[in-house]
Amino acid sequence: MRVEAAREALPDLPGVYKFLNSRGEVIYVGKARNLRKRVLSYFTRAEDPACDYKTRLLVRHLAEIEWIVTDTEWDALLLENNLIKHYNPRYNVLLKDGKTYPYLCITEEPYPRLVFTRQKVYKGTYYGPFPGGGMLRALIELFQGLYKLRDCDLKLTPEGVAQGRFRACVKYYIGTCAGPCIGKQSHTEYKAAVEEVRRLLEGQWEAVLSELDRQRREAAAELDFERAHELKKRLDQLRAFQQRSIVVDAAQGDVEALSFVVGVRAGVAHHLAVRGGRIVASHTWQFTAQQWAEAPHEVLERIVGVLAADQGHVAPQVLVDGWPAEVPLPELEGFVFLVPEGPEWTELALLCRRTALTLAEEKNAFFAQKEEKRLQVLRALQEVLKLPTPPRRIECIDNSHLQGAHLVSAVTVFVDGEPRRS
Repeated sequence: MRVEAAREALPDLPGVYKFLNSRGEVIYVGKARNLRKRVLSYFTRAEDPACDYKTRLLVRHLAEIEWIVTDTEWDALLLENNLIKHYNPRYNVLLKDGKTYPYLCITEEPYPRLVFTRQKVYKGTYYGPFPGGGMLRALIELFQGLYKLRDCDLKLTPEGVAQGRFRACVKYYIGTCAGPCIGKQSHTEYKAAVEEVRRLLEGQWEAVLSELDRQRREAAAELDFERAHELKKRLDQLRAFQQRSIVVDAAQGDVEALSFVVGVRAGVAHHLAVRGGRIVASHTWQFTAQQWAEAPHEVLERIVGVLAADQGHVAPQVLVDGWPAEVPLPELEGFVFLVPEGPEWTELALLCRRTALTLAEEKNAFFAQKEEKRLQVLRALQEVLKLPTPPRRIECIDNSHLQGAHLVSAVTVFVDGEPRRS
């Protein structure tokens, strides 16, 4: 819908809005508690002389507005994140991933596999992101060793196995796979093993360990000593791996911990996912100091939306460290945002903040070096051109023609030493 008509038709409802340019390209996607108020605020801000350059440029290029009404603000947050990933709009630079973290995918197949991946290219359930590839590979190795799950690319089905369509590979003969492809492990047994892995990945370690211990004692009572021994080995290996991961406090249960550190130019948010009192994943985002100063609640809400889309589940309790004291925490249906208080929360916040501080210092040092280099170039140009002050705006104009016809002109603009590509 053209801008003029859209400004009149926007509803007072939650939803997601899309800004399009004259070529029909989506240049910005946003979410709003009230679509009408949110979208119209761009035009009000653009008329303010103190408005930031990005907003003025966005409104200048705006030709059409589209929107999608949602039931709740939370639905809008999830939809916004999906649309940003789909369109990759030019002006959506609010959050930037620090790096690509690995995920573990349990594939959606009759005989699921455990797959290490940094991109969501498989159909299935994703767990993570994990702090590093080494930890995830060790976890997959542990699960495949304990449960002897397959890692082949065979398109296994119960019908195909029953008809003898498949042959076992060397991993069955060396004992690292239970051989579901040739029926040595039933489909029911295989699915039960995968379900146990799911519970472990969801942080239900104590419940799984208790169940395994119960099965071990039951097997021993029935004089099935071989099975009891296998269950004891599995218990011991799981407990040994459990001790290698970071324990916060089992009493804390499930929580998302976020720490914000903002410097002169850039800010960093570091996230720790705690399940059953144990840190199971982490993630980092970058944003500009200006974005944080203007709308810290947008940064926080966008992170929660990204986590929901990536993890598939967000703990209802979100611990927020580094939040400005003068700004009230946002209200989002289904979530409780808390400022860390008490020794158990403070310890977790400090753990999260250490990483955020390191990354923020590194990022702001980079910007400081870049700024100094820019000023040196401007001072050198001032000296060469014998200007009274460093040049504020530089315009380079080039005119070309073919024997006096077919004139073509181009202009390149620099403001304060930075190119203005628009």
